[in-house]
Order: sequence, then C-alpha cells, then structure tokens
Amino acid sequence: MRSKISSVPKDYEVLNAKRLRRHVAVTVVIPVYNAIIYLERTINSVLVQTIGIRNVTIIAVDDKSTDGSRRLLRRLSSLYPQLVSILLKNNTGTPAMPRNLGLALARSKYVTFLDADDWLAHDGLRILNETMDRTGVDYAVGRTIQVSTNQPNRIIGVHESNRNRDHVSPYTLKHAFYHLGPRARMMRRDFLLRHAIQFPSMKFAEDKQFFIDVLIRTDAISTVTAPIYYLNRLEENDSLTKQTDIMEKMETNLIVLRRVLEYKLPVEKERLILNRLIEFDCITRLYDRKHFLKSHDPSAYHQMFARVVALFTQHRSYPIDSLIEKPFNRLLYHYWNTGRFDDFMDAVKWSKSRETKEIEWVDDQPYWSIPLGSDQKQMLALPLYVKVHELQLTEEGLELTVQTLGDRRIRVEGITLQHRNWMEETHLLKTDVTDLEKHYYRLQVELPKQMERGSYLVYLRFDDYGQQVMAISMEEPVIQKSYHTYRWYETIKGNLGLRIK
Repeated sequence: MRSKISSVPKDYEVLNAKRLRRHVAVTVVIPVYNAIIYLERTINSVLVQTIGIRNVTIIAVDDKSTDGSRRLLRRLSSLYPQLVSILLKNNTGTPAMPRNLGLALARSKYVTFLDADDWLAHDGLRILNETMDRTGVDYAVGRTIQVSTNQPNRIIGVHESNRNRDHVSPYTLKHAFYHLGPRARMMRRDFLLRHAIQFPSMKFAEDKQFFIDVLIRTDAISTVTAPIYYLNRLEENDSLTKQTDIMEKMETNLIVLRRVLEYKLPVEKERLILNRLIEFDCITRLYDRKHFLKSHDPSAYHQMFARVVALFTQHRSYPIDSLIEKPFNRLLYHYWNTGRFDDFMDAVKWSKSRETKEIEWVDDQPYWSIPLGSDQKQMLALPLYVKVHELQLTEEGLELTVQTLGDRRIRVEGITLQHRNWMEETHLLKTDVTDLEKHYYRLQVELPKQMERGSYLVYLRFDDYGQQVMAISMEEPVIQKSYHTYRWYETIKGNLGLRIK
C-alpha cells in the first residue's frame, strides 16, 4: 500500500537506504534529537530482540542533533545494515515529523515507536508481533515500566497490561485513553496508512492525538502482561516532556480537545476520551501539581481553565463536571466555579503535602479532613477504603476477610502482589471470592509456588484493573514454604504487606 502520510520533512540524507526495499515483520521508528547519552543503548535494545534482527528494520530519524547523536548514527549504520539512519537537513522542532517520516518510509507488516532515551525488553517485539498475528487486530499493547533515579520502578497504565486480552473493544477499558505515549504499542502499518493517521505538528500532545485517532478507528485491540518497554525518567535525562512549559502544554491540549469535540463521536465513547482530556489533563496536570503552588500568577492558571470550560460549553450542552470522577477533582472544580480561589489553593497545598493524610470517621465512613483558612476544614468522603478484619493461614496460602468502605461500589476479584523493586515480578493470585453482607468479602488466596525474595505490595483487585491497598492492624503471622519464609506484616502506613526471605 502506498503511503498516505503527507506531513513529512522533504530534505534528508539516508544511510542504508537499500534496507527500505526489504519487507520485514516490524519497523521500529526512533525520533532522535540530542540523545547521545542513551541512544546507543536504545538501538542495542532493538538489535538484540529475540524476534531476530533479520525480521526488523530500525529507522532512526535525526532532527539535526548538535551533540554527537548524528555521528553515532553514522557509525552504527556502518556496522548494522538493519539500521536506517535518516539525517534531516533542518530541525523540525517536534518528534512528530521524524515519526511521520519513519512511518512513511517503513516497509513492514507492523510498526512501533521507540523514543531515543528509552529501551525495549528483549522479548518485546516478538511478543507483540505474535499477539497481533494470532489475534488479527490492528493494535496491541503491553507493559511499560518507568525507571526513575530515587523512586522504585512503577508500571505505567496498569489497564493496558494487567491481563492478556484478545480482540476486545478499546471502549471496554475505562481508561484506554489515559497514558497515550508512544511506548509498548504495535500497530498494523496498512491500517495507519488506510486511515491516513499521522502525528500532528505540535511540540506536545502529538502522541496523545495520534493514539486517540488510532483507538477511535479500530474495532478491537489486544493487551499483554509481558514487559515490553522501559520508560526513562532518570535524573540526567532532560527530555522534551520535562522542558515543556505547562501553559504551552495546555495550548496543545486545547487543540486536541477541540478536535475530539468536532469528531462528534457517540456520547458514551466521547465521554471516555473527554474524561481524560478534562479531568486528567486540565485539572490534575494543570492544578494538582507543585508548579501551580510555586506559580507567582495562579490567576493565569484559572484563566487557562476558563478557556477549557468555554470551549467545552461552546460544543456541548451537558455539564462539564459530569466528566469529573475523582472526589478531590470535583471539589477543585466546585471551588473554581464558585470563585473560592483561596480554598482552592489550600486544597492543593493539602494534596501536595508530604504529610500523611489524616482520615476521620463519621458514622463509620472514612473522610479526609482538608484544612482551609480561618481554622476551617473541608470533609471529603474517600471513594474507597479497605479494611482487613481477619487473616488466617491455610495450606495453600491464606484466607482474608475484608470490608470495603467509601462512596464507590466495586466488584471484588482477588489479590495482586507486586514486588517493590521489580515490576516484572507482579502476580495476579488465584483467589476465590465469597460476597458476604454489608460489603464484607471472604478471599481464599493461593500463593504461587515460586516467587522472588523481597518485599511485596499487596492490593485488593477489583473491576478488572482497579487496585487498593488494605489497612490492617494485627500481629505479624509467618508462613513457612519450602526454602522461603513468607511473612505477612503491617507496613509503616498501616497496610497489609508481604516479605519473602
């Protein structure tokens, strides 16, 4: 199929051009700009893929780097004929144009994107390729693990990789439109070309718009639990995302919001997308962040949000706050809408404080107590709080009796164990759930035969991919299993934890 990708740079040099005449299984497109610190590791992570490098073409598009990245690409392309290096004559100022060019030049069944400072799990391409071949979908996604300097690694977008799903509608995942960065995703190339899907020329949010366009045009996707992609958030990594000013981000968010509103999608589908754009991008990321507290002009933030509200109300008649789900975000909107900006600021200060959030109990229900000015406070109901009332050891593992409290009604499904240091070590435990009265549940949990030593976070799993820690207060029981000691204990924050020695 001939390319319909029109928004591409025209003036460039190509290294290993003859590789572009060879049809392969997967093309990996890497936009490059001043990425010398990580670039070789990024490319090496593709060269060693278990799918076999004969089945892969790497297209690295350099956006006129000035730090030696271009010289490195010349050297690596001389060593590896599978690496096609595209050297742009002029800087485009956005990863969108290099990605579009890579997509236009690709000659493969599938395509995926890799940022120049990130890297792939060794088996990532093979797993996604086999998943797409087997299920026949246009889009598959796996696990992304964020790697940070002073914090434990964490999974990005749990909904995308908590289960192996074959051929499901993206709208069955409530948060399918969250975390739309270009990672751990593989797409059918002719699908992208047939719909002329390309990255818009924006410095920020171009990937969000791209993957919204992908998801609204495909009938089915597949998801896998395997680690596919490592997202680099190490301190020395000065990525474009870190450099972009919040107001500049919001300008591009407005562009995406307007475009989605103009699509006139069915309401039930539109609301899933707008929840992300309004609540996550325009409340959480705009306000519930330290940059808002540090700002010398908070009124600029409120004026920006007023533009968001005006754009929405221009196109839709239903209330914008019906898209806001989290109680804290609904409170912020209420303060904004009623002009209580001092209370608004106090609430965000409470949210971003490192102090433990105190819980008050009213009629046996949990509330946060948010201090406001003049010795006042705002009581805010917790959406979900889980208590462990009983814990008994069994031959297979343990039996728990838990109670769910708060405003949110959930469907309890089981227990998840997640290693505190290795996100690859995550277990969805086999659990029999008995629904008792008054939001009590009995869970009979079977432990895996083999688990790595270390400390584990213990979550109650619900509603497919929801997770919640469980408050506990009891003496420390011990289970002896083969060569390990399983120790269930109360964490510093008062929750159930597991340590394996």
